[in-house]
Amino acid sequence: MRRRAAWAAWVLLPALGTLLVSGCSDRARRQFRIAEALRLQNKPDLAAARYEQLVQKHPNHPVAAAAHFELASLYRIYLADPQKALVHYQTIADRHPRSTYADNALQWIASMGRAAKNVQLIRTAVNRLEAEHPESRSGCARARIQLALALLEAGRPETKSVCQSILEKYPDQPNQCAQAQLILGRAFEKIDKNDEAAVKQWESVRKNFPETTSAVDAYQRIGWFYYARGGSPKGKPATAPLPKRRIDGVPAFAHEGGGVQAVTLDALAVLLKHRGTSADLNTLMAVSGTAFQFVYDPQNRSLGSAVFADNPLQASASAYGFSSLESSSSTAEEAMLSLCQAVDRGKPTMVPHTDGDWVVVIGYDRGSKQFVYVRPGGGERTQGFEEFAGRWKAATDQAGGALDSFYQFALGPRKTEATSADLVRAASRRGVALLLQRPAIFGSPGGTAGYDALVKDLQAHATETVPEDAADLASWADGPLMTLRDSRTAAAQFLEQRAGELPGAMSSHARTAAALYRSLAAKLAQLHDGFPRPPEGAQPGVPQPGYRDAALAAVRMAGEALDTDRKAVDQLSSLAAE
Repeated sequence: MRRRAAWAAWVLLPALGTLLVSGCSDRARRQFRIAEALRLQNKPDLAAARYEQLVQKHPNHPVAAAAHFELASLYRIYLADPQKALVHYQTIADRHPRSTYADNALQWIASMGRAAKNVQLIRTAVNRLEAEHPESRSGCARARIQLALALLEAGRPETKSVCQSILEKYPDQPNQCAQAQLILGRAFEKIDKNDEAAVKQWESVRKNFPETTSAVDAYQRIGWFYYARGGSPKGKPATAPLPKRRIDGVPAFAHEGGGVQAVTLDALAVLLKHRGTSADLNTLMAVSGTAFQFVYDPQNRSLGSAVFADNPLQASASAYGFSSLESSSSTAEEAMLSLCQAVDRGKPTMVPHTDGDWVVVIGYDRGSKQFVYVRPGGGERTQGFEEFAGRWKAATDQAGGALDSFYQFALGPRKTEATSADLVRAASRRGVALLLQRPAIFGSPGGTAGYDALVKDLQAHATETVPEDAADLASWADGPLMTLRDSRTAAAQFLEQRAGELPGAMSSHARTAAALYRSLAAKLAQLHDGFPRPPEGAQPGVPQPGYRDAALAAVRMAGEALDTDRKAVDQLSSLAAE
């Protein structure tokens, strides 16, 4: 089965669980850390037993939803027990509906319902997704695709109305629309026995969605139709890859390392540059929203530096005027065929890979059974099909369910040529939304709500003695807080770079916003330097002179940072409206 890929929370490599337990001290979190260590040691049975103990003893703990999600992934991927996996996905949806994992759990329920031929289970998951997570439009459309496929496999005429509903409700999801129209053609062929109507739908897929993987499938089906009739084929009865193919002119990664957010955007910059568009990291951080987002969760402080609020590849590609080509596959054979077909069409394709988080595939050789790719911090490499598939799958598995199996991304046709004004407007809209309109990002406080959560956390730490989790709070200051400072610096640099290319009013707003983000970055650096920190080796509960005063000073500085961020966003609002 080839389908559009899901990024559950854009919590990327390294593994999700590792991020959740950093510095944690209570029993449930220690249990989670032990289970995660066992999982990373490739001991799924022992890891599952530990996770099970955690959810039984601490069903309402903040890490319980994450434990259920890890359990579902273990049972689904490693322990071959889909029924148990389904139970844990259902538990997330029912008991933790506001958690980071709820919408992805419902998507997996729909997918597994199709495998179990349980149409009612899929329908319930679809209805809940659309009612509880309407902002996850791609996830809702993917779930409807699972319903359409299950109905098609059952030979039910309702297939066509479900496909039509996808085309009508989700016109902004071209990959799902292409798949829906492909399935609609199959329904005419299989259920109505109307081959002419089927071919008409497949021709529409080729015409309306030419760069999608569904168009390749439609091309093959049309070819077989005419081949079987003995007439002149409009397609070919086979679409096997060429013996060898290589895409020339693909640049190297601009940076080496820099964290998963930087590597992800750097890989996208490779695709854009190959298409003749230079995209610096500051601009990609701005248009993807990374430069403006803020997440703070007292129960999971390390999360803020490890997530994208939304799919950064789609958002950035759209800002530059490109459509997105995303897909995933259930088997290595399907995945490699799809990857070869992308290369055949001249599309360098980025895939998650253990050789640097992301790599960009630029060629293959079926004779020697090797892929050619470029990676962060290095030049071209070749790797055998089998090893490449294994490391590709390992990277998606390590993402803790945030990625579908064998995820791949490429740029589709360019619809418009983006100007500096277009990029600034797109980035400004995202900046406004992330600070003012997204109080929760994957279940954790975001934007102004994130600042409020930080202030309340600091106020709770304004004690004369060392709090139990003081070390974890200090770790946040040395990690995610510095990432936040760097992101606001990137916002300032982006606006400064573009201001000279903007018309008068926009230029003025951009320069004012840039100055505010510079000021904000400085305030965040001051917050870091004055942050309350326990002396090395200090035990919780021990009196610590000055700790309370440092926490109260941090409260004041966090409030000032929020005020400055709000003022900067006021300027972004004006930019977005220009």
